[in-house]
Amino acid sequence: FRQEQGLAMDHADILFCQEYFRSEHRDPTITEIKVIDTYWSDHCRHTTFGTILDDVKIDDAIVQAAFDRYMALRKETGRDAKKRTLMDAAKLRLPLDFSAADRRARVEEVMKIFGLLPMQGHLVEKLSGGQRKRLSIAMEYLANPSLFILDEPDSGLDGVMARELFGHLRQIANQGKIVIVITHTPDRVIDLFDDVIVLAKDGNRTGRLAYFGPVDQARTFFGKESMEEIVKSINRVEEGGEGRADEFILKYGEVQHG
Repeated sequence: FRQEQGLAMDHADILFCQEYFRSEHRDPTITEIKVIDTYWSDHCRHTTFGTILDDVKIDDAIVQAAFDRYMALRKETGRDAKKRTLMDAAKLRLPLDFSAADRRARVEEVMKIFGLLPMQGHLVEKLSGGQRKRLSIAMEYLANPSLFILDEPDSGLDGVMARELFGHLRQIANQGKIVIVITHTPDRVIDLFDDVIVLAKDGNRTGRLAYFGPVDQARTFFGKESMEEIVKSINRVEEGGEGRADEFILKYGEVQHG
C-alpha cells in the first residue's frame, strides 16, 4: 500500500494511523492519508513552502469541486499569477498593514537582490540547485530582518554557485544588515566577509570561542594561511585535526583580558 501510494511514512507510521482512525470508528480517505503523509515527511518539511502545486487530484468529489471553485475564483480575481511562492510567503511574513502593492514591491525588491527576476515565471521544480537555494533564502529575507543567520547556505553547491550566493548575501550586509553565516568551506568566499568567528570544542564542552575578529588577523593569530587550515588546527586528532583547541581558546581569552 505504501509503495502503491508513494507514501513517505514507514510501516510503524501506518499502524499508528490505523489505531487513530480505529478510535474514530471510521476508515480514512486516501486524501486524508496523503495529507498526513505530506506533513509527516522530513523531506516535505524542507520543501513544501518552496514548491508550486500545479496539478492537484482529490479522490473526494465534494472536496475536488470546492478546490476547483477556489482555483476558478483565483483566476477571476487575478490572483493566479505565477509568482505564488514568494507572494504567499510575503503574505505570511510581512505586516498586516502592507497593501497588495507593498507586498508586490517587496517581492520584486528581494527577487532583484537574489538575482531571481529572470526566473520569476518558472516553476520551482525547473530551477537549478543554486537558484532553489537562493529562492529559499529569499523567502526568509522577505520580512527584512536586521539580523540574518544562515546555517550552511552553500551546502551542496559548487564553487561558482556558492560564490554567487555569497555575493548576494554581501549585498545585504552592505545595506547595514548583520549577516552571520555558518560554512565549512570558507576559503572560497572568505574575501566577502568582514569578520570571522571560530568556535571550538575544548576538553569539557563545545561552542568555546577561539577567535573573533578580522579575517587577516585570524590568519596571524592561528599562524595559518587559510581558514580551512585554521579549522584543522582546532579539530580533534581523531577527526584528522591537530587537537589544539584548548591552546587557542586559552590564548584568545588572554588576548581579550590583556
